[in-house]
Amino acid sequence: MPDFLTHQLFGQKVFITEEAVPLVLRREDTPAYLWGQQGPDLFFYRRAITGRPLAPLASRLHSEPPGPFFDSAARYVQAQQGRFKEISMAYFAGLLCHYVLDRDIHPYVNARAKDFHARRPDLSLQALHIQIETDMDMDLYALWRKAPIRDFHPWDDYFLDDAQREAVARMWNSLLLEVYKLSLDPGEVPAALDDTLTYAKMLYRGGSPLHLLAVGAETLISNKGVLSGRVKRRRPRWDSLNLGAAPWTDARGQVRTDTVPDLLARAEGEVRQLMADYTAMWAAGEVTPLVFAENYSGTPIPG
Repeated sequence: MPDFLTHQLFGQKVFITEEAVPLVLRREDTPAYLWGQQGPDLFFYRRAITGRPLAPLASRLHSEPPGPFFDSAARYVQAQQGRFKEISMAYFAGLLCHYVLDRDIHPYVNARAKDFHARRPDLSLQALHIQIETDMDMDLYALWRKAPIRDFHPWDDYFLDDAQREAVARMWNSLLLEVYKLSLDPGEVPAALDDTLTYAKMLYRGGSPLHLLAVGAETLISNKGVLSGRVKRRRPRWDSLNLGAAPWTDARGQVRTDTVPDLLARAEGEVRQLMADYTAMWAAGEVTPLVFAENYSGTPIPG
């Protein structure tokens, strides 16, 4: 999954030219929209240091066909009224961004992880995947914001008022029950939001001390790099954004030279089209299923 900041930067870019976005986003609902950018990842971070009890749920949401989820989410938004509809619509738009970005970026990350694994067999593909996404996070912030990663403060843009927290929690609880027949404790979604922000603060502000702590913890779990690779410490020394257009091979065996900005630009156009499609459905008063041919990893869905 692209990292926390990459998702935020992408979401902000989608709405940077408002005339091109077929969805009205109230300024006060920007935090709900940005939380939507984090998609199901917030369940990875629930009690991340003490067991990650919702990580299997996060993995399931990323691996299963996304069509039923978004069909249900679109119907949920349509059924809401007043402020809950406005908040739910903003959050839904963020969820769409998360899916499209994951789907379009993962083939590149997976290809680079395999390339590095041939040279670093001591690191798992999981650890390499994590490090690549961390490197992309730092390089993209430097490219688009012209600033070092230490200037990013995760808590600046994510404050939800009581109505927004309730709307997001209600939406998740409804979707999980309808689509996956799962029931969470009512307090789990708000707690997952809080834990995600706490974890992000640590990763973006912890620096070298946190990195050393993570390296020590990895000796206990015998999986080098899966913790320390998430710490935003220093810019990478390789072209993580593929700005030099080096060739890479996707899961279908196609050799490509897309840069990460190329992939982001493609995703931007795709998510705007999805937003236009759903906005038209809401205006017509009927939500019809759209075709989602790949899951969050960019893996084709059989049938």
